[in-house]
Amino acid sequence: MKYERAPATIALLLPLVVPSGTIVYFWKMLLDSNGLVQKLLIEMRFHHETVSQNQWIMGILVVVFLWKNVSYNIVLFWSGLNWIPKSYYEQMELEGAGSWKQFTSITWVYLSPTTFVVLLMSIVNSFKVFKEVYMLCRFNTQMHQDREWGHFHLSW
Repeated sequence: MKYERAPATIALLLPLVVPSGTIVYFWKMLLDSNGLVQKLLIEMRFHHETVSQNQWIMGILVVVFLWKNVSYNIVLFWSGLNWIPKSYYEQMELEGAGSWKQFTSITWVYLSPTTFVVLLMSIVNSFKVFKEVYMLCRFNTQMHQDREWGHFHLSW
């Protein structure tokens, strides 16, 4: 792996090895009133009242959900692409096929089972978003100090 791609690869594959509760807590700390994102928005001349309101919560949830789930899909597509024999592309190139013809005749045909699995897993994962939404939207200091909530949070 080249050194230039290492930070991007780590940032992309990190959600696969880190529990979702930790990911949500990380984003919660970034978006907190004293968090890095809030300070950057205030530095960009946004009013504090606008920044502190939860009007952007849906966009934040979409970003967190995509960051958490897209890496798994990329790993699946990456392995699917590695299973396609290179000799097929060489043969199509010798026959004079362009890149679009190679994509539709080889890549898409051999990636269709992987695409089906990725689509199925994405649909299943879209129903498993409750925990992240609940933790990101309802995780306040009163719940954090409650022992039962702490035990409930750690048992997930």
